[in-house]
Amino acid sequence: MNIGDKLCLEPTIPTSAFVTARTGPHPCRVVSINERHHHFTVEFDFPEGSFRETYKEE
Repeated sequence: MNIGDKLCLEPTIPTSAFVTARTGPHPCRVVSINERHHHFTVEFDFPEGSFRETYKEE
């Protein structure tokens, strides 16, 4: 995985402020990688705004 990679993940935080009808995986891009602690941050872009979320590598 590299910064800038495009993924399709399901947000784990409520997205009702951004999307009211869509659920499930959404396109996002990797914005940072913490190799020491094995997690990465992605940014979701919605028409109403964008937000970032961190996931632990499995």
